Amino acid sequence: NVFREQASKAYNKNGYCDDVFKKTLKGLTLFSIIPFSIVLIWGEDIFALIFGETWRMAGNFAQILIILYFFNFITGPLSYMYFIANKLKEDFLIRIPMIISMGAGLYFGLMISITTGLLIFSIVRALFYIYILYRSYLFSKKQPL
Repeated sequence: NVFREQASKAYNKNGYCDDVFKKTLKGLTLFSIIPFSIVLIWGEDIFALIFGETWRMAGNFAQILIILYFFNFITGPLSYMYFIANKLKEDFLIRIPMIISMGAGLYFGLMISITTGLLIFSIVRALFYIYILYRSYLFSKKQPL
């Protein structure tokens, strides 16, 4: 909410808000890197320790999906730039191949194993989040006349 307010004000006043964007990106990354890294490295063991050995596989799934959640955590607030820059049509159009790719990746990956399906799903969605983050950053920059 803070990013939305500050970015909207700066963008409406100046036509850009890349300083707010970069500051928020840095803050979200620094805030999240340690907890997400812990799950990425020790997710299986953490789940087994807290919930019991029967939950170890859920910890493995968490390790696979944590990269997706990391990019979702960072991109979520910053993708509001699509709204600020009035690029909602582009946002909609990128979501269509994202959903199709995720579904196809999950479907074909599950033919191999549930782990493979989740891994492909996670990678595909993370790649789309990276693209959305990149486009959001471009929208935050001063546009040439």
